[in-house]
Amino acid sequence: MNTFDEFHALTFLGDDRQFLIQVVKAMQDILNDQQHVMAEALAKDNVVRMRQCTHSHLPTLKIFGLLEAAKVFEMFEAAVSRQDLDAVVRLKLAVMAHWHDVQRVLSEWLTRQIPNELVIPIQQNDTMLFQATQNRFFPVDGP
Repeated sequence: MNTFDEFHALTFLGDDRQFLIQVVKAMQDILNDQQHVMAEALAKDNVVRMRQCTHSHLPTLKIFGLLEAAKVFEMFEAAVSRQDLDAVVRLKLAVMAHWHDVQRVLSEWLTRQIPNELVIPIQQNDTMLFQATQNRFFPVDGP
């Protein structure tokens, strides 16, 4: 379903491959950590919470070239904002499918890169992840 676009991502990250590996690893960790939140929100039909989780990852998905997932997440966000219950019901499972697919794609890409023990972790907190490159910051909002 989704395809990681390494060239596109490197363009945004100043062609720094090591930095890209760090950002992908951080994104993978965040998605894995939030998976239970998404599953619980789905089970409780808490679409606002699901929208918060998906919205926080849109910039990173676009940087990674994961445009199919980004499109579904944006459609879901719009449906929640419009309170279009029919669309929300149709899109909830698609959101979860893309969430899992993004996790798979990132995992597969990382396994083809340098060994994980050589990846230097970047610092993160509960609400925001920042990494500087070429005097720019790329925020990735947390839920």
